[in-house]
Amino acid sequence: MVFTRAVAAGEMPAIPLPLTITQANDSIMWIGTQNRLLRYDGQHLIDVVKTKDHVFQVIPIDSDVIYATDKKVVYVSSQLQQSVLFENPNILSVASQGDDLHILTNKHLLTFSRSKQKIIRKLEQANSYYYSKIALENNYLCINLVNSISCHHLLSDKKKSYPYKRVTELIAHNNKLYAINDSGLIMIDYQQQFSKVLLASGKLGTLASSKNKRYLWLEQNQYLKKYDLIENRFVRHQYSRPGNARIYDIYETNDGVIWLASTQLEKLVRSSISQSDVGIPANTGMAWLVKHKGQMIGADTFGLIAIDVDQGTSRLLTDINEQIGRAIFTAYSTDAYIWLGGINGFYRIDIDDSKVDNLINKLPFHIVMCIKEYDQNRLLVCMDNGQVSLVNIHTLEVEHMDIAATSETIDSAFGYDNSLWFARSGGLQHKVKGNKESHLLLNQFTFMQLHSSQYSPRKLYAGTQEDGLYRIDQDDHLQTEYFDMSYIGERIHDIAEYGKNIWLTSILGLAKLNQEDDQLSYYPINKSVGRILNDGGNFYAIAGDGNLVSWGSDTQERIYNSKIILSQLLVDGVMQSELKKVTDGSLVELRVFLNDYNHTGNHKFSFNVNNNGWRQFDNDSDVTFKPELGPNRIRVKAVDERDQHLETYFDFEVIRPWYLSWTAYFIYLMLFFHMCLLAFMKYRNKKQYQTKMVKRLYEKHHHHTAGDLAADLVPRCKVIEILIDSGHIEEAKNNLNDMQEHIVLESHQSAASQLKTDDLYKGVQYLATVEGYRTNAEINIDIPKFAYKPDLYIPGCTKYIYTIIYQALNNAIEHSSASNIKVSVKTFHNSIEVKISDDGRGFSPKILKSPGLGFYEMKAIASMLKTRLDVSTSEQGTEVKLVIPIRRSK
Repeated sequence: MVFTRAVAAGEMPAIPLPLTITQANDSIMWIGTQNRLLRYDGQHLIDVVKTKDHVFQVIPIDSDVIYATDKKVVYVSSQLQQSVLFENPNILSVASQGDDLHILTNKHLLTFSRSKQKIIRKLEQANSYYYSKIALENNYLCINLVNSISCHHLLSDKKKSYPYKRVTELIAHNNKLYAINDSGLIMIDYQQQFSKVLLASGKLGTLASSKNKRYLWLEQNQYLKKYDLIENRFVRHQYSRPGNARIYDIYETNDGVIWLASTQLEKLVRSSISQSDVGIPANTGMAWLVKHKGQMIGADTFGLIAIDVDQGTSRLLTDINEQIGRAIFTAYSTDAYIWLGGINGFYRIDIDDSKVDNLINKLPFHIVMCIKEYDQNRLLVCMDNGQVSLVNIHTLEVEHMDIAATSETIDSAFGYDNSLWFARSGGLQHKVKGNKESHLLLNQFTFMQLHSSQYSPRKLYAGTQEDGLYRIDQDDHLQTEYFDMSYIGERIHDIAEYGKNIWLTSILGLAKLNQEDDQLSYYPINKSVGRILNDGGNFYAIAGDGNLVSWGSDTQERIYNSKIILSQLLVDGVMQSELKKVTDGSLVELRVFLNDYNHTGNHKFSFNVNNNGWRQFDNDSDVTFKPELGPNRIRVKAVDERDQHLETYFDFEVIRPWYLSWTAYFIYLMLFFHMCLLAFMKYRNKKQYQTKMVKRLYEKHHHHTAGDLAADLVPRCKVIEILIDSGHIEEAKNNLNDMQEHIVLESHQSAASQLKTDDLYKGVQYLATVEGYRTNAEINIDIPKFAYKPDLYIPGCTKYIYTIIYQALNNAIEHSSASNIKVSVKTFHNSIEVKISDDGRGFSPKILKSPGLGFYEMKAIASMLKTRLDVSTSEQGTEVKLVIPIRRSK
């Protein structure tokens, strides 16, 4: 399983205990650790392999990679698929040459063919040990053994040994072999077959090649050193390392970045900070530097010194230095004078005339700690006893400021909204102009420098004597932030601002804080750096050893030598290898970065899809969008702070998903027609079945012709005749009464079924009259008296309607025990309403759903004829209402 995590632009990925580093191409770094193989593309750290063994060597091969542990050699494809090539419990080193892998174990030097997947040659039975390595160049393969270095020419099988014992480092560089043992740095010319010791030193560690063939990189006493092979000496380099620890591997990329495998993975970018010897004497490391009348003037224990940056020279201002003390704590420049403060001195100096006035007697205390501008005409002067005075630069009038000081005042700064801040040995003091009250905070620290941000006006930066940097919200004093300065020492000497960057000098170097994203960059130079002079974005400071330190407003290079790399592509959250065709409606996510690590964090990305305008990425270098149907082009642009542009583009096509194709539409249409046909056939069959069942019910109960009645009466009559002949007169009477009732009932049912008239009024009146003969209940007929209108007729089969009306009357007569039954007919525009109601005992609603001749049959017939039948019942009686649609005849 592969795990990925994003790393912010410019952020150093936290990788503990790395062992080896290499670069596959201009964008991918491979890191082997004690239990993992990692892939880093500048933004995303991918955990490719987790293993129980140390990954001590990684070999890139095109877009793939081979890594070695002490037990196996494994091939990893560009799709991160793994296959084990070789296994041995004691693997020490591996080198690649075309299809062959040369593998050194504790006993043998072997050649393994990747295509044949087997050992094809044993070069040597080796007496190797823990530090043994393979160095391979131009068909020369060398290994360091316990007591010698053995070199093979792979084409001629010639072998040569060199008697150097206990070699710990071995590399091939520029047709020569370089090794390190207890004697120092050794050079072996394996072509000319001679060797010599280049550098006699017993404190050398890791050795690595430089991209410049003239140099080597090596570790000496945990420091990174650059060795000049022509001059045979160490030379200065422009890489600063934050912290000292053992170095396990060194790798220099094509773009000049140094990667170190130490206790953590370290990335060193070539610094533009330069140091030059212009003749400044050694000093306290806190020297002041000001610009006065076009001249750069330094001030410290050496007095005043004029510095010519262009000529690279300096000169002490002897005439002035003879008139001032050497304990200088602060300096400030106005148009006419330089102002210095220190012990027993508050000096106003005219450089042109070499004239010095000591104004210390005008102040209430004799030690001056800071001089700052208060307004156009006055200077704010801080004193060691905590007092603060305002000095008019023209009249030299002094005004004491009441700030209720409790400890020495070291520095001051104007804050947001007419407030004053004072750095003290006992915390930070805040006072609003015109207000006698003041507030003290962070009184556990000694503060040395203050700076009120211009980029974020409500923020105040405060540098401490030994506790790093703090940032205070001037509106809410409880909101304080701490910045760790341990890489360059926690003692902050000065704070300067340019654009969005805050620059700091300290006891061990410099640091830059980007106020936009709070990214800290450290530049340790292992020496104390004094106060900063900001000369229009070019910065200068004096180091403790006298060197003039200079740097630009941004230590990064421009981006015009870089190229934009597509580091990750996701479509609907799924990783893709390339962007060619995308399904319509998909969500596309691109992640890009610059291949030049020097430029990380020094640019802004923006994107343009199909020329619809440029938009900045929402999250640094990630863009998510839904493309349009058809051809698409996304353009990506990177712009640095100096407005240098770099642009690239990616083309792809958006296609319809298969379920929206024309073929799919045709299939959907056919399915729709098929479903409609099935629904119609189902509906038709249902209606036919329903009609058939109703007719069957109707015929079962109402198809009583005269022949049917006679056929039924003949056997009954014979039974009565037999009873009379046998003398059972009473029983014969009972049968005769039953037959009479049967004849009446059947006659009534036959009357309903055989009724021929389509005049519903006449038909209902007839049925009500006939049924009235069967009951003692009073039947009230409410039918309007009007002439028969032949244009009113009932569509459908009227005999079924009469059956419903008959059944309702029959139920009222037979089952309700009603004393009153009412039959009414009403006419509306499009319907006729027939209502049969009684005052009987009602019935259970469950009967409505039960099968049989009654309500179930009535409901079925009403449904078939598309009439509405409503039945309501209660203890007070039952009401049946039939609403029959009518239409006008033409």
